[in-house]
Amino acid sequence: MRSLGVLLITAVMAMTLSGCPFVSKVPLGQVQHHPLDVSVFGDWLWENPQDKKQVVHAVVLPFNDTEYFVEWFDGDRAPLRLRAYRVDIDGQAYINFNDLKATGSPEYFFAKYELSGDHQLTIRFIGEKGVPKGLATDAKGLVDYVRTHLTDPSLEDDFSLAFRRAKPDEIVRGRLRRD
Repeated sequence: MRSLGVLLITAVMAMTLSGCPFVSKVPLGQVQHHPLDVSVFGDWLWENPQDKKQVVHAVVLPFNDTEYFVEWFDGDRAPLRLRAYRVDIDGQAYINFNDLKATGSPEYFFAKYELSGDHQLTIRFIGEKGVPKGLATDAKGLVDYVRTHLTDPSLEDDFSLAFRRAKPDEIVRGRLRRD
């Protein structure tokens, strides 16, 4: 059964008529000692291009010296709390995400991110169509598959989330201001 976090991310993607992230029982790699990218810290907003009233508010903070804490607010739903960390595969950086509230075995999903200036954060998920389902339980096979498909556009989902940095007046006591 998928964790609440994966279900929320999938729901956001489905609402925009896109694919879904590949969900794995194994990470794409273990925590590596990369310095945290402090430029991604802070409050980020994503507006559904088909329904401007749906806004996702993501907060990115340090979890420890090598991991991020991501809190994801989507409307009135309970916040999603994720642990995220970077792994490199042949020079390509990926972020492993997993839901901190998940029960049972952990589930992971993966993405690349790109920061444009200081105001746009784009996340591109590895899509479920791009990876054979059998690799969801095979750590070495998953890494090998991604390594051999680094330049294959089918590895990524058709969908990316383009967040913009929140303006100070849009956030009140750590939450998106609702007028």
